[in-house]
Amino acid sequence: MPATAQPVLSEILYNPPGSPDTPYEYIELRGQPNQPLTNVYLVCLEGDAGGNPGTIQDVFELSGCRIGGNGFLVLLQKGSSYTVVPGATVLINRGSGAGWGSGPSSSIRHVGQGGQTELENGSQTFLLIQTTNPPVVGVDADADNDALLDEPLRSTWTILDSVGVLDADGPGDIAYGLINFRRHPGALASGTVVNTDFFPCYVGRTGHTTGALASAWVASDQLGGVPPSLSLGNAAMTVPSSLAFAALNHVGGPNFGAPRLAGVMVIESGYSTDVSEDGATDTYSLALNTRPAGNIVIRISAASPLLISTDNGASYGNTRTVTLANTNPYPIRVKATDDTTVDSSPYFRTITHTITSTADPAQYPLDSLMPEVTVKVTDNDWVLLSELKVNPPGPVDGPFEFVEIAGRPEALLTNLYFLVIEGDTEQDPGEVRLVVDLSGRRLGLNGLLVIVAELHPYLIPPATTVVYEPALDDPSGALGNGTVTFLLATCPTRFSARVDLDRDDDGVLEGLPWGTTVLDSVGWSDGGAGDLVYTRAVLTQSSGTPDAASRYPGNTQRHSADAWFNGSLLGPDPASLVYHPEHVSADFPVGTELTPGVPNNTAPLISPLGPVSGVIGDPTNPTVVFAVDDAESGSSGLLVWVTSSNPAVVPDDHLILVPGPGGSYLLQIDPVGVGYATITVHVSDGVMTRRVSFAYAASAMGRPGGRFHTGASDASAAVAVDGQWMFVGDDEDQGIRLYSRYHSGWPVATYNFGPYLNLVEVGPGGPREADIESATRLGSRIFWMGSHSFGALPYTRTNRARIFATDLSGSGPTATLQFVGRYEWLKEDLVAWDRANGHGKGADYYGLAASTAEGVDAKAPDGSGFNIEGLCFAPNSTSVAYVAFRAPLVPPTARVKALIVPVTNFATLAISYGPPGSARFGPPIELNLGGRGIRSIECGPAGCLIVAGPPGKAEEIAPRDFRLFTWTGQPGDRPRLRAADLRGLMPEAIVELPPAPWTSNSQVQVLSDNGTTVWYGDNVQAKHLDEPAFKKFRSDWVVLGPEVIPQPAILSQRRDGTVLTLTWTAEEGRLYRVEWTADLQAGPWNPLPGDVLAADALASKTDVINATGQRFYRVVALP
Repeated sequence: MPATAQPVLSEILYNPPGSPDTPYEYIELRGQPNQPLTNVYLVCLEGDAGGNPGTIQDVFELSGCRIGGNGFLVLLQKGSSYTVVPGATVLINRGSGAGWGSGPSSSIRHVGQGGQTELENGSQTFLLIQTTNPPVVGVDADADNDALLDEPLRSTWTILDSVGVLDADGPGDIAYGLINFRRHPGALASGTVVNTDFFPCYVGRTGHTTGALASAWVASDQLGGVPPSLSLGNAAMTVPSSLAFAALNHVGGPNFGAPRLAGVMVIESGYSTDVSEDGATDTYSLALNTRPAGNIVIRISAASPLLISTDNGASYGNTRTVTLANTNPYPIRVKATDDTTVDSSPYFRTITHTITSTADPAQYPLDSLMPEVTVKVTDNDWVLLSELKVNPPGPVDGPFEFVEIAGRPEALLTNLYFLVIEGDTEQDPGEVRLVVDLSGRRLGLNGLLVIVAELHPYLIPPATTVVYEPALDDPSGALGNGTVTFLLATCPTRFSARVDLDRDDDGVLEGLPWGTTVLDSVGWSDGGAGDLVYTRAVLTQSSGTPDAASRYPGNTQRHSADAWFNGSLLGPDPASLVYHPEHVSADFPVGTELTPGVPNNTAPLISPLGPVSGVIGDPTNPTVVFAVDDAESGSSGLLVWVTSSNPAVVPDDHLILVPGPGGSYLLQIDPVGVGYATITVHVSDGVMTRRVSFAYAASAMGRPGGRFHTGASDASAAVAVDGQWMFVGDDEDQGIRLYSRYHSGWPVATYNFGPYLNLVEVGPGGPREADIESATRLGSRIFWMGSHSFGALPYTRTNRARIFATDLSGSGPTATLQFVGRYEWLKEDLVAWDRANGHGKGADYYGLAASTAEGVDAKAPDGSGFNIEGLCFAPNSTSVAYVAFRAPLVPPTARVKALIVPVTNFATLAISYGPPGSARFGPPIELNLGGRGIRSIECGPAGCLIVAGPPGKAEEIAPRDFRLFTWTGQPGDRPRLRAADLRGLMPEAIVELPPAPWTSNSQVQVLSDNGTTVWYGDNVQAKHLDEPAFKKFRSDWVVLGPEVIPQPAILSQRRDGTVLTLTWTAEEGRLYRVEWTADLQAGPWNPLPGDVLAADALASKTDVINATGQRFYRVVALP
C-alpha cells in the first residue's frame, strides 16, 4: 500500500484504571477510510529485562479487515462498554475467552503468550507491521538484546508504525518503537525517545498526525474517571502537558478535536449484520462522514444468497442504488434466500458499495475506497450425524462399519468433512484418524447419506446417497473401538489425516483450521485414564463402550447426548444391526435397531407392564391396561397382539385384547391352569416391532366365590372404609393397604407406618415386622395392634409390641391415613398385672410371665404361648377395648378357654407414647370357644362376632379348625357357635359386622392369612415368593348360619391300669354321652352307663378296659 496511505497506531490503552484491566483495554488504528488491510499484524514485544526483551508477547492478525469509513479501526475486549464513534470498524472479542481471548477463544484472532488475554503493564513495544512472514508468539525477535530486530524479521517486516513504553526498572529494559516513552534513563531505546517522570498507561496521537516526532504523540498516566468514562491525567502525568485532563471520549474517532475524514461509512447495529436463511433480517446504515457539495450516488451489490432493500423491506434485489446528499444515515435491510446448499453455519457473504456518480469529486471521487459489509448468514440447511456403527460383533470390523448422515433431501454439501478424532491417551489424543471429504455430494432423495465400505453387506435403498470409503474395507476398521470423537465439520481448507489438532492434550482442538465450523459431534470414552473426548455429547451406557449409536428421530439437537441412544450390538454376526437388550443407554427405546440408509425409526412405545396374578374362574381377575404409541407415526396405525409362553396356563385365545381411545388397550387374561407364563405384548409399526413381556401366575380358585388381593399374602387385620373399600394390615410388614372389597387385584394405595413405630429390632432387610394382627375402628380413628409375640423365632421380638392409631380421611379409593400416636408397653403391663394379681384370681394366675418367656413358642399347639390377634371396642364403649388372645388358652391348668383382657383406657393409651405401666385393665373375660383362641373379634351394638381358631397350626378337624361365634359382649354370657362354613379358608380378619339384626342369612366378609399357601404348584409358600405381585390373600363372604350345638372334641385319653379317662371340650350345662364300639366299620355304638353333665369347658368320663379286644370311643352332645 502507498506510504502516504499506510495505517498508523492512533491510541492504545493497555493499563486502564482499576483492576483487572479486562474489559477496558482498547487499541485504535487510523488510516484511509475503508482501506483494506493486507498481511497486517499488530505485535507486542516484551521489554522487561526479566522477561527476555524482544520476545513476541501478543499478535493480532488484521489481514482481511478494513479501516472504517470514518478512518478508524478499534479493537475491544470481550464485554467492553466503550461508546465507539459511528463509522469505525469495531473488532470486539466474542469468543469464549475473556479479554482479548487467545487462539481458539478469540474471535478477533489474538494470540497471547501462554494464553494470556490481557496486554502486559510493563515495558513493551507495539508494532504495526506488514509482512508475508507471520509473527509467532514466543519467538525472540532480539536474541542478542541489542535493541534491533534480528534477521530475517528485520528484512521481512515492514514497520508501518510503532511506539514503546519503558517503566522504572531501568538497565536491561528495551523498547523498539519509532518513538519510545522512557521512565528510567538507564533503559535502552532507539528512535525518538521521550523521557518522562511517569510510566504511561496510555499512548496516542495528538490528532491526525503521522511519524514519530514527540509532538505527534501524547502519553499519560493516572487517568481520571472510571472506565468507560476516562480522561488524561494531570499535567505532571501527561506529555504534552497541554493535553492534561483531556477527555478520552473519541474511541474510534478523531483524537482530541481533530476534524472528520471524508469517507463513506457503514454503521452496523451491534457491530455486525446477521441474517438467517429462515427469514431473519438485519439492517445497517450507509452514511457520509462529511457533508458533500452535492449528491453522491452509490450502487449496492449483494453476493448470493443475500438480497437487499432500500425501501424498508417492501422490495428486495441483488443490487440497489441510493443517493446521499448529507450526513444522514440511510438504512439498508438485508435478508438471505433459502437455498439447499449446506455450508458452514454461520457462513459469511459480502455486500459491496461503489460510487457511480459524484457532485463532490474532491471529497468523494468515483474511485473512493468503499466499505464492505460482511454478513453473517445462519444456514438452515442442516446436516447431522444420524447413525454410527463402529464396533461390529466378532474379531473384524471391516467391511461392517458405517456412518449415516441426515439432512434436507438433495441438499448440496460444500466444504463438509467427516472426521474421526483419536481420544485414547496411548494413541495421541486429538489426532485425526480418518477424514472423509463430502464436498460436492448431495444427500439422497430421503435426506440421507451413508459412508460405507465397498464390500458392505447392507441393503441400502436407492434413495440414499452412498459414499464408499476404502478405509472401511480394512478388517481392523477405521472408526475406532476405544475413546473416540466423531465430528461433522465445514472448513474452507481441506483437513488432513494424522494431524494432531490437540498438541498440548488439554482437551481443546486448537489446531482446527481457521474458519472451521463443527456442525455436529458425538463421542464416548472407554474409561481410560487421561483419555479425552472432544464434544459435550458424550454417550454412556449401562456397561462397556458403545458399539453403535443412533439419533432419535426428529431430534435435531447438535452436540447433545440427549439426542442419541446407543449400546452394544448383539452378536456374533458382524453384520448385526440389533442392539444388545441390556448393554444400552439408560434411555434406550427397546426393540429399536440400526437402519443404514433408512430414516431413523424407533420401535413403538408400550407403557410399562408389571407382573400380574390371576385365578382360574375369577370373574374379577385383574385386567392389564396399557398404552401404545409411536414417535414417528402415532398410535393409530400400529398393529398390536398378545401371546403366552405357556398355553397350559393361558392359551393365546384366552388373551382378550380390547382397544380403547388414544392408543390405550385393556387386556383380559382368562387362565385355565395353575402355574407361570410369560405374556408378551407385540406392537409393530410395519418396520420395527416392540415386544414387552411380563410375568403371569395363575392359581386355582379352591373354595368358590373368593376374591384375591395381591401385593401381600398374610392378611391379618382389616377395617372397612365404606361398602366398597377396606384397609388391610399384613403381619409380614408395616404396610397398610387399601383394597377393593369386591374385586381381585393390587392395592390402590399403601401406607408404611414403620418410620413412626420406633422399630428397634433390625434384620437383614431392615426393621423386622411389627406383626400387625388386629385392628378396630372408632369413628374416623383406626387402631392397629401387633401380636406382641415371639413369632417363629423364640426370642424377644420388641417390634411386635406396638399399638398405634391412624386417622382416616376421605372415602373410596382416595381414602388416606394419617399417623396419630403409639404405645409400646402393653405386654409388660399385662405380665405385671398378672403377677400382681390385678385380676383378683391369684398372683400369676394366667402364667403370662411364663408364656412370654424366651424359648416359648407363641404358636405352641397346647396354647401355652403368647399371641394377641383380636382387638375391638366393647359394645357401646368409646374407651374400653377388648384385647383378645390367640394364646395363651386359660387357665394354665386346663388350657381350653380364650382370654379377653379389657383395657379401660385404650383410646388414649394407644396414642399416648406413655411409659411402662400406663395401661389400665378391667376384669378378664374367659370364653369357651371349644378349645380355640381368638383370631379376630369385632363388637357393635348388636353384639360381637368372633373368628375362633387353634393357637397352633390349623386343620379342618375340631378343635384345630376355624369356627364363627356370636356373643353379646357381656362377660357373663356364653358365645354361640354358628353354622358358618369356613372350610378352605384361613380366616384372620373380620372386615366389618353385618347389618343388624343378625339372622342365619346374614353375611360377613372375612380375610384369610394365606402366607403359607402354595398357590402355583411350585412348593413355594406365598410369603416366600420373590415377586410381590404374586403374593395374595383371599377374601370371602360367609353366611352366618343358625346357632348350632358345639360338637365335643376329645382332647386326651389317659389310661391308669385298666381305667381309661376320656377328656373332651364341652359346653357348660350340656349333657354328653360316651359311646364305644369294637368295630369302627360295622358298629354298633354302645353307650357307657351314665351320661355326663358338663360343669365347665372340659368334661370327662372313665371306662374299665378289658384285657382282650379293642374299643373305639366317641362323645355325643345330647340336645
